[in-house]
This record gives sequence, C-alpha cells and structure tokens, in this order.
Amino acid sequence: MFRPWTFIPLALGLALATAATAQADVVGVMSVAGDSSGDYETILEEAARANNDVIDSTAWNRAADKRGVGSSSDRDIGEVARVVGADAVLDGRFRREGDGYVFRIRIRDRGGVAVRTVIVEQVAPRLGPRGRRAVIAKINAELGDVLRGRRHDDDDDRAVPADDRDAAVDDRRRDRRDDVEDEPDLGQRRATDDEAQDEDDDADRPRRRRAVAAREIRRAAIVFESGVMALNRTLTFSSRPNFMNAPKGYKGTFVPAARLSVELYPLAFASPHGAASGLGLYGTYEQAFLLTTRSDKSPDLKLATAQSHWEVGARFRYAFGDRPSYPSITVGVGYSRRAFTVDRTALVDRPPLDLPDVDYRAIEPGLQVRIPAGTERLAFGFAGQALLVRTTGPIQSMEEYGSAAVTGIAGGVSVDAVITPRVLLRLRADVTQVGFDFTGNGAQSSLRDGSPEQDVGGAIDRWLGAAANLAIVY
Repeated sequence: MFRPWTFIPLALGLALATAATAQADVVGVMSVAGDSSGDYETILEEAARANNDVIDSTAWNRAADKRGVGSSSDRDIGEVARVVGADAVLDGRFRREGDGYVFRIRIRDRGGVAVRTVIVEQVAPRLGPRGRRAVIAKINAELGDVLRGRRHDDDDDRAVPADDRDAAVDDRRRDRRDDVEDEPDLGQRRATDDEAQDEDDDADRPRRRRAVAAREIRRAAIVFESGVMALNRTLTFSSRPNFMNAPKGYKGTFVPAARLSVELYPLAFASPHGAASGLGLYGTYEQAFLLTTRSDKSPDLKLATAQSHWEVGARFRYAFGDRPSYPSITVGVGYSRRAFTVDRTALVDRPPLDLPDVDYRAIEPGLQVRIPAGTERLAFGFAGQALLVRTTGPIQSMEEYGSAAVTGIAGGVSVDAVITPRVLLRLRADVTQVGFDFTGNGAQSSLRDGSPEQDVGGAIDRWLGAAANLAIVY
C-alpha cells in the first residue's frame, strides 16, 4: 500500500540539505604576512573550510592581479571580495614581538572592513597540534559570529526600502567599527590598535605579495648558487686476463673546487603561478683547484692538471598544488662539457704518461624531483640525467684507445635547508659515469704488447662531487 507520509522524513531531509547548501558562506583567505612556511595560512584555511566554502590565497591574488589591486586598504580588499564572491575575509600577520611571537588575524566583512581581531600570543615560532586545534576553533567561532551577523543584517536589509538599504549598511559598519574600538579586551579577541592599523596602509599589500612570491622556493624566478665543493675522478680499464701490460688508469683523491649555478625563470617574476612561469634557463660551472698528476715512470714530477665541468640548457618546472610544502618536478635538456687534461710539458725528455686526456661533450636530458619534508624549510632533491655523448676527446684517438660504444649517466641528491626566506644552505652529492666498449682499433687497446690481439676491452670513467653551497632565491 502506498503511504505518502513515509516520504515526509526523506523530503524534510532533502529540504534541510538544500537549505544548508544554499546558505553556505564563502570566505576568502589572504596570504599571511611574515609566514615563511605557509603553516599559518593553512590554519586560516582549515578554520574557514570547517563550515564554509574557501577562496584560497592563490585565487585571491590572481583576482587582485586581474583588477590591478595591490594594497591593503579596506576598499581594495572589499573590491577583491566582491570579485570572488566572498562573504568574509581572513587577513593574517605573523611576526616576532619581544621574547615571543604574535599571530594576528583580522576578520573582515565583505566590504573589506575589519570587524573582529583574533590575537594569538605564543613563545615558539610554531604551534603544536593542541595549540593549532585551539586556534582553529577560536577563529572558526569568531568567523561564525561575523557570518551570522551578516545574514542577520541581510534579513534586516530586505525589511527596509531599497533606497534606505545602503545607508543602513554604512551605519552598521560604522557602529561595528566603533564597537570594536571601544571593546577593551575579550581574551584573545582585541580591537584593532594603532600598530595593526599601521600594518594596513596602502604600502603593506605590495610588500606582502612580494614576500609570498619569495617564500615559494619551488616557484622562484631566479636561483643563484655558489660555494665550495670537492671533486674526485677515477678511470679504470678492463683488460684481458693475465695481461701484464694493462693500463693502470687513474685513482684520484678529492680536491677542492668552486661551483656556480643559476636558474632563471623570466615569466615567474610577474606571475609565479602562471602556466608558463615554469619555463626557464639554467647554467652550471665547476672548476677544480690544486690538482696534480704523477706518472708512474716519473714519480718525482707533479704535472699540473685541469678538471672542469659546465652545462647550459632549458627546462620546465612544475609545482604541484598551492602549498609551498608540496613537491615539484623539473624536466629539461642541456649541453655539457666535462674535461680532464694533464700538462705534459715537463715530460718532453721523459717517458710519456700512460693516461689519456678526456673532453666529453654531451646532450643531457634530465629529470629532477624536489620533495619538502613536510615544510618548505627542509627539502630533498633527486636528479637523474642521461649523457648522450657526442665526442670524448683524445681518449678515442687512434694513438690512444680508438673507436668505442660510449654510454653515460649522471645523478645526484641534495638537501635544502632554509636560513632566511631568500637564502638556503644546499648540500649536494653528484656522480657522473661514462662507459667505453672499445672496438680494438686503437694503438693502446690492441698493440700494448705488440700483438694484434685486443688487450683492453673497455673503461669506466667516474666523477664524484660533494658540495656545500649557499643559494639565493627570489
């Protein structure tokens, strides 16, 4: 039997769900000035998202860019709020004061006027899980009061003639501002004082937005790295069994070197979140110092030796998500040169050095992944490259080891530790390996003992590097 009243609870539930959805408020979250980690911006978003729809700082800044608005005035914030459809705005600032830290959150109405202020005073630069939950609950409660007041004001607006509505809204805003200024102290909610007002002048917003761009290391427009490193090279040959005249190769020790590196992403200066902001150029240069080589037949001589590496190329960088603590990936292709040459001038009247020079020229497609360790202040990098070797230098001349099939790879790991929002300590370790499979048509691969039988079948040339550098990001 059909019983229509059985559908009443279902219809009532659907009606309530529809009403709740229709009444969902929209809250805009602005970037938090002084927050180099992004943690406090996340707190604001979590507080707002508990009961509302959220416009994050990325969408907010994009809307501000399109409108040409860059300051912190009530009018400008209200204009952006109107564009994105925000019913309220959370505007935070974090900084050190005295022996502690202060996180100040201004809750603004949809006109940009600061109607509530929540102040969190803490002794450490980061909040623990319990403190974080307490702050989110406090912001959520204060934000709920503001939004409920807005809905009440909207109901009042509908009850008065349209001609008087704008004047009534302006009066309520003035009254609300007066109430906040007259309120002496309600725990962590305080009136906006002179210091907070000074932070809200027209010049503050451009500085804040530039700071946001600077703290996004994975979206930096330029990265300049320099410092010291240690380089090591070994060259080993594979010969036929029991071959007495096998080449000894080269077993070097770590020597000091200098490293310079630059990454440039021109479009990231104006629009770090744009689709084309990841297009960039890069260059690297490494030079060893105090490197000498001894011949086993002339051990009393120290032969000056040069070891260097440079690389230039283009790449595309992609940052996942909108959090600075999210990973990023970079793909690119470059052209490189690695050279190891010995000055043999002092050996004019002595036996020759049984060690070929190398001068590698290669095309290097590569992939890099950067993974922050839960915060942008510490990140790990992993890189890999294929070496498509075009030339190898004297080692493949007919007087040395002749023709060969040549393969090469390179890889590295790095650790970035943030010192300041624009300065990093970057520790890195790199390895490059070039392998040879000789065909046997070179003098040193087949005629070392005077017989036509191939004596040396292959070689492995391995380069190691370890660096401690400073990197400046902007």
